[in-house]
Amino acid sequence: MEDLEIARACALYADDKKAENIRILDLRGLSPISDYFVLVTAMSTPQLRAVRDEIVERMKEEHGRPPDVKDGNFESQWIIIVYGSVMVHILT
Repeated sequence: MEDLEIARACALYADDKKAENIRILDLRGLSPISDYFVLVTAMSTPQLRAVRDEIVERMKEEHGRPPDVKDGNFESQWIIIVYGSVMVHILT
């Protein structure tokens, strides 16, 4: 699966959980750590958890792809999920 396809899939899964302000940023050639950022806004802590779970579970089930990194916590209201050079940021 190509990086842009991963970014689009993560954005779609976030949208399925009614996340808002979903953006894919193309950082190729601009960032040494990531080629794509997926920025997502959750409107509450339960939605933050639901969006995170949806992305992680569907990437595993549909693409056989567990996250390389899953970081952040609900108290900080910011979750990061990394798939190769795609970094998903879920914020409230």
